[in-house]
Amino acid sequence: MRLVRVFQLGDVHYPGLGSQTPMVDLKDQAFPSHLAKVVHPIRLQNVIKALLAELDEPPAETAVMICGDLTSYGLVEPYRDCVGYLVRGLSLDDTTRWSPDAIHVVPGNHDVDRDVVLPGSDDLFAKFKAFKAIWDDAGLPVLDPEAVRATSLASGACSIGLFSLNSCIGCGEWRHLPDYMAEHLRELLAREMEAADDFSQLVLTSVFSDVWERLDTPAFVEEQVSQLVRAIQTLPMTSVPVVLAHHNLLPQSVPRIDVYTELINSGLIRSRLSTLGRTVFYLHGHIHDDPIETIVRDSPQAGRLVCVSAPELTVGFNELLFTFTRHDIPIGCTIRRHRLRQHGGVDVESEQRIRLIESDVHADPRIKTVVDAIGTQWMSIYDLWQHLKTQGDRISRPVLQDLLLEAEWSDLVVIKAATQAPRLWRVRRPV
Repeated sequence: MRLVRVFQLGDVHYPGLGSQTPMVDLKDQAFPSHLAKVVHPIRLQNVIKALLAELDEPPAETAVMICGDLTSYGLVEPYRDCVGYLVRGLSLDDTTRWSPDAIHVVPGNHDVDRDVVLPGSDDLFAKFKAFKAIWDDAGLPVLDPEAVRATSLASGACSIGLFSLNSCIGCGEWRHLPDYMAEHLRELLAREMEAADDFSQLVLTSVFSDVWERLDTPAFVEEQVSQLVRAIQTLPMTSVPVVLAHHNLLPQSVPRIDVYTELINSGLIRSRLSTLGRTVFYLHGHIHDDPIETIVRDSPQAGRLVCVSAPELTVGFNELLFTFTRHDIPIGCTIRRHRLRQHGGVDVESEQRIRLIESDVHADPRIKTVVDAIGTQWMSIYDLWQHLKTQGDRISRPVLQDLLLEAEWSDLVVIKAATQAPRLWRVRRPV
C-alpha cells in the first residue's frame, strides 16, 4: 500500500482573542501574569505543536492546505504576523521538509483589504495583492487569488491533484441603492422638504448616488470554475482531486441570518464537481464547524463530492490519509479529526472512512484467495500466511498485508489493531 497525506488547517483569525485564549479559570485578576502564563496551555500553540509532531510521522508525502481567514479585519500587518507564525511553527520555509507545491493557501473573507476597493473599479483582485506579496516575500508563492493554482503530490505513480480556488471575489465590493429604492427615498425627502428651498432635486440625485453598502458576498469566477473542471478531467484515474477554498458549498447547520453572505454560485460548482465520474474532495473553513458531507448526483457522469470542513485552528485540524493499492489504484481516504482537549493535549476525536473503489473491483485476483482462507474466527496474520502456504499459495507477508488492507477497504475482512504493527493484527470475515 502507498499512502499520501493532506493536513487541512481552518481559520486562524490571528492575532484575535481566539488565537491566544488561555485554557485557565483565572479568578484572581491580581495573580502575577508572568507566573500565570507559564502554568497553562495556549490553544493555538498546542495545536501547532501537535501538528508538527504529526508531520514527523510517516508518510513522507504530505501536503498542507490552509483554508483562509488568517486574520480578522483585513489588515495587512496582522496577516503578515500570522504568516510568520505559521512559517516558523511548521517550518514551511524548510525545503528539506516542504516543497511549495505541497502548500496551498486561499484568501478568506477576512483576508480582504477593503480600503483598496474603490467605487466604480472593476479590479476584483487588487484587494488580495498585499496578502499575496507577504507569502511571496517569505519565499513561498503559494497564494494565487487570480487563478486556479494546480499542483500535485506523488508517491510513485500514485498522486493527489491539489487545487486552490478563490471564493472571495465578491467580498468587500460596493453595492449602491437600487434605482427603485433611491427614487422612493427622493420622493419621501422631497415631500418633507417641500416647504424649504434648501435642496434641489439635482442635489438629492447626487446624494443618493453616493449611498452604498459594503458586501461580504462569496463567489467564484466562473472561468476559474471551468478551468478547475477541465484540470480535474485531465487527471489520470490513479490521482485523487482535492480542491481547497474558503467558503462552504452547502448551507451550515446553524442558520446564518445575514444578507448576501452565501456563496452565490455554489450550486454551479456543486453540480460540476459531482458529475465528473469520480470522487472529488472539497476542503473549506469559514463556518467554524467541522461537518463531512457527501453530495451524490444521479446523472450519466455520476460522481461524488465530499465536502470536508475544518474548525478554527485553535480547536484542531483535519488529516486526510489517502490509501493506494500496490497497483496504484486509490482505494480509500481516512479523515481523522485531531481536536484540542481541555487538558491541553490534542487527540484524534474520530475517523471517517471514504471508500474510493467498488467492493467487487480488485486489481489483484489473489484477494479472493486470501479472503476464502479466512473464517469468522480471529486469526493472526502469521497463521493466515502459514495456512496459505499449506494450500500452495506462496504469498509473501508484505504482499499479504497489502491484500488484507485492500480487502478491508472493500468490507471483505475485518482487521483488529490495523493501526499497529502487522504482527499484532487479527483478521476474520465480517460476521
